[in-house]
Amino acid sequence: MQRSMESDFEDENEICYTSKRRAHPIPQHYEEDSFPSSSWTNPNEHDLEEDQCSSSIDYYHNNEEDIDDEIFNLPISSNDLSVTSQQALHLATIYEFLRHFSSILRLTPFLFEHFCTSIIQSIDINNILFSQIHICLLRLLIKQDDDDGITYASETDVKGIIDLSFVTMDYITWPYILQLYVTSHPQLKIFTSIVKDYPFNTSIQEKIDILSALCDVTLTTKTIRREFDDTKPKQHDDNCRQCQK
Repeated sequence: MQRSMESDFEDENEICYTSKRRAHPIPQHYEEDSFPSSSWTNPNEHDLEEDQCSSSIDYYHNNEEDIDDEIFNLPISSNDLSVTSQQALHLATIYEFLRHFSSILRLTPFLFEHFCTSIIQSIDINNILFSQIHICLLRLLIKQDDDDGITYASETDVKGIIDLSFVTMDYITWPYILQLYVTSHPQLKIFTSIVKDYPFNTSIQEKIDILSALCDVTLTTKTIRREFDDTKPKQHDDNCRQCQK
């Protein structure tokens, strides 16, 4: 038994010695003429340098010639819309915003086809859907400004008249409220000349620009930004969408 223990101890020492010996490379002697001054070189060093030169940037750069410069075309199913393809893309952005925040805006859901049709019909008649969209956006914007202590009014009107108009805003008076708000808001003053006869005598592209600007301003309100907070509990629509009570 003692002999076996000693042999095991010797074997263990031999293993330790072998591992220590393998941990360091065995020095080799070369002639100065046959080998460079550095004693260790990588035989694949030249291949690695070539691989580094051919990076992914060069790969994408070389494939730029293969990229097609074709213009994105909408599917055939979009040809039945009452607007052009370019206008449909911008209206889809506005529609997605209105659809996503419909509960906050207290806006009844509607189809995209109806939305495009309301843009066309609002040139000659007072379309209900087109008016309701503007009313919901204006109510949220003015209410948010009122909570922040901001009152908008044009220079020629009496201060606070917009607050009275907010209470009486309906399908007939909302264009005047929009004109007051646009002429008073610093980010919307560039549309002052457009909203004079809005929505009549206004092109489709100008209406798209107005709606896009209103959606952009609405997106900066605290009510919309609070929607992105995951810790906030979900609030259901318990108020009337007509009287807001």
